Amino acid sequence: SRVTRMSELVLHPTTQARLEHVARNMPHALMLHGKSGAGTGSIARELASKIGTILDTIYPKKRQPSGSYEVDLSAGTIIIDDIRSLYERTRSKFTTPQVVVIDFSGRAMSPGAQNAFLKLLEEPQQNIYFILAVQDLTQILPTVMSRCQKIEILPITDAQTEALLDSLDITDPTKKSRIAFIAPGQPAEITKLATDDAYYEARIKTVQDARTILGADSYTRLTIIQSYKDKRPVALQLIDDMIRQLQLTAMKSPSPAILEQLDSLVS
Repeated sequence: SRVTRMSELVLHPTTQARLEHVARNMPHALMLHGKSGAGTGSIARELASKIGTILDTIYPKKRQPSGSYEVDLSAGTIIIDDIRSLYERTRSKFTTPQVVVIDFSGRAMSPGAQNAFLKLLEEPQQNIYFILAVQDLTQILPTVMSRCQKIEILPITDAQTEALLDSLDITDPTKKSRIAFIAPGQPAEITKLATDDAYYEARIKTVQDARTILGADSYTRLTIIQSYKDKRPVALQLIDDMIRQLQLTAMKSPSPAILEQLDSLVS
């Protein structure tokens, strides 16, 4: 597949400036954090390639019935075996910068794996660097976070969002407006929605279900919710969509009922 270059990534100007600075002054460990769809993983990999050689990229994995582990970005975890293997591989001496990317993809790292990773951070090796791409900072141990320099991947501006949508040659104006509504400021999500028809249709359904739940009777709500019971990642997306629609409604015409619904979802 085609490699995305940093110059091709759509970045908020502040994010762009901070990444350019850190590329010239790379810390031992860097944590890039941003909301889902911000493109933290792509940014981490491209930044790593600018700094040196990518020694390894670690993704969440899930145990299979056979007992082996396979990459699973929607239901996996960063496993301790990968971190332990990384520890052994980084004990060698390197004469040029080697970068390890850990792409959480919205998932977690097990406590055991985080403690093993902490050992890596506490025993820095020359020319070894780590870039973590994280969406949820609450999943990171404070001891790990304190040893990483952090850069927030900010949502891109409205003008950048509009320019990106124009560049993707979306001929259907309805699709274009829907994508702008679903993924404001999220370049990776915008691109995926524009180029992956199946994913686009699935996201539209979730948004529509969220809108229906907020205005439907109890029976209809339960029927829709039941269809999500075995799809945890999609169910979480459904909740996020409900929260966002309530927030938009509350901004336009706040009412006690809307605020009560929003409070119950957030809490």
